[in-house]
Amino acid sequence: MFLPTLDALFTRMSASASAVGALIANCSGFYTAPSLIAIITAHYRMWGDVRTFNLSGMGYITGVVVVNIARGVQRAHATWYAIVVTEIVTVGWYSGRDRCKLLLNYFFRTYSVK
Repeated sequence: MFLPTLDALFTRMSASASAVGALIANCSGFYTAPSLIAIITAHYRMWGDVRTFNLSGMGYITGVVVVNIARGVQRAHATWYAIVVTEIVTVGWYSGRDRCKLLLNYFFRTYSVK
């Protein structure tokens, strides 16, 4: 679900993946292999063009940390886009195949610094 969501985001922003200066991933409970960052950078061919940050195992507090990192990146580099990708594993995790219910497994936040 991450890649179609990012495709829609780039379309809505009228920007390409090359405009992203920072990609921040939050895996609240565990560290996936390959990481979400590796999957996204490989898909959009962002090798070497983007600053990446992987945070994992810190639970829900990581949401505050990743937003703070995105804010710092945008303050330091005003022309960059900073994208936060968050994965949350909870007791309420849906493991079925109904796509509309899978959305509940993801947490989306839009954040802009001006």
